[in-house]
Amino acid sequence: MKIVQEASELAGAFNLGDYVPILAPLDLQGLTKRIELLSKAFDDMLESIILDHEQGTHTMNDHGHAKMNFTDILLSIKSNTAKDLSQAIDKTSMKALLTDLVVGAADASITSIEWVLSALIRHPRVMKKVQQEIKEVVGNKMFVDEADFVVVKDRLMERRIRVTTTKFLFGFIVSLYTLITYTHPANTISPNVTITYNQSIVSSQQTFELGFFRPGTSMNYYLGIWYKKIPIQTVVWVANPNTPLTDASNELTLTLQGILILTNTTGNVIWSSTNSSTKMMMRNPIGKLLDNGNFIIYDEGDDNINNQEDPIWQSFDFMTNTLLPGMKLGWNFDTKKERHLTSWTSENDPAFGEFSYLIDKRGYPQAVLKKGTEIVSRGGPWNGLRYTGSPNLEPNRFYNFTFVLNEKQIYYEYDLVDTSVVTIVVLQSNGVLERLLWIDREKKWNVYLSRQSDRCDTYGVCGPFGSCNSDKFPVCECLKGFEPASPQQWKITDWSQGCRHVIPLDCDPAEGFKKYSNLKLPDTRGSWYNQTMTLEECQKMCKRNCSCSAYTRLNISGTGSGCLLWFGNLTDIRRFAKNGDTLYIRLSASELGN
Repeated sequence: MKIVQEASELAGAFNLGDYVPILAPLDLQGLTKRIELLSKAFDDMLESIILDHEQGTHTMNDHGHAKMNFTDILLSIKSNTAKDLSQAIDKTSMKALLTDLVVGAADASITSIEWVLSALIRHPRVMKKVQQEIKEVVGNKMFVDEADFVVVKDRLMERRIRVTTTKFLFGFIVSLYTLITYTHPANTISPNVTITYNQSIVSSQQTFELGFFRPGTSMNYYLGIWYKKIPIQTVVWVANPNTPLTDASNELTLTLQGILILTNTTGNVIWSSTNSSTKMMMRNPIGKLLDNGNFIIYDEGDDNINNQEDPIWQSFDFMTNTLLPGMKLGWNFDTKKERHLTSWTSENDPAFGEFSYLIDKRGYPQAVLKKGTEIVSRGGPWNGLRYTGSPNLEPNRFYNFTFVLNEKQIYYEYDLVDTSVVTIVVLQSNGVLERLLWIDREKKWNVYLSRQSDRCDTYGVCGPFGSCNSDKFPVCECLKGFEPASPQQWKITDWSQGCRHVIPLDCDPAEGFKKYSNLKLPDTRGSWYNQTMTLEECQKMCKRNCSCSAYTRLNISGTGSGCLLWFGNLTDIRRFAKNGDTLYIRLSASELGN
């Protein structure tokens, strides 16, 4: 103890040579000589300690076994360890550790921790083995806690400290396991990890977080994904909206087959993912939360370099009430998947509500908003630039959008132009579809666009062949060449029966088509389309078919292309002041003359 005290005094003593370097070689205070003598004495003491333990000089415990201390364990490691790590434990290393323990006395020291970490980093094979042994003892938990030290102690007592290198290191670094593996919340989950209520997975750029949450004032728990850095809870995906968890004793695990399983406190499976892979067993399934908010499962052991781009499962395929950038709203005919939004029941209950927003693929595909099975609002078909119900929607500095239509898939998607912008499309519980924009300065969401902005956004409000114009009162009128089907009802603003031809059609060869401009194109569920025909070919095809009531270009971008035909009534037409679409409607020869 005297040597330690003297060493501490010398370490903090005033040294003239530190301030006047030219005098340092003279050692006017004699500090250098004293330090050299003290170092030799300290080294002799350590040699003596090590020698005593090498010769087996031990005291006995109550059970007749030799008492072992830290020095004995170090010697055990040196003599019994695997070759790849034994080289790191020599007498010099032992002296360094013993010095730290002696000098530190009751103070905690990180030297041993630093040594273990550096040794493990230099020996990745041993690192992997150590981690596996820790998992065998403490189970599939993301974090090691104090209770696990009891298990470690029991393990060592059972073996009477006769341990292999990794068995010792297990006990030695169990408290460091969190530091080694989970210094920051991981963005992945593997089959040997379990996520519980107070744990989460965070994307690499800290944008999104996956874990358990309670919405609003609800007492139920759900597994979901939300924006991590936005102070207002903004959940963008829910795994189990219709099967809530009633307490916090829940676990999320990933099986070797690449399936996510959510269990409750009794171990019952509340929710599970699917697996689109044909393989019964993955080589190394991994669940990963991406910075676009997509949670994917892929096989890390797959030789396919695009395994993350073509995952075996992804949350983007199972939308709830939020459309994120990069999500594809629509259909994939290869996988037979349909992706659509479904409203929450309320802000406190993410169970499926009565509203849905989807791509209706009957006839020419169009975006529709439904309440149950009934259409309540319609964005109109895609015209190559935008939905025809949104004539003022143009490329902007926040995001761009696209619509894909081919034999394999139909979908609408938007992507960010500026990745610093945070914008989402949300189907609210009251059925209102809104594009929200996060204003960081004000710490709130602003409504950038809303689908149901006025009465004319209500589906079919003016009936067949009726046109809705929100700039007029009343908002409904019949198109030229048409008159109210029920004049009396029309007068009392009941427009549900719509309009009819002033002069009924009779398939007269003299019938032709009148051009109407600045419209939202009518409901396309009963339409027919071709993507390559010219407008002239389209007109001829419609005229040859007496049941064809209207036609137009399918795609107005560039010089225009394609053909879109309607049959029967034309429903849910809206007139705009500008930027609307053109529609050619069949009329009698006399009406064309007028």
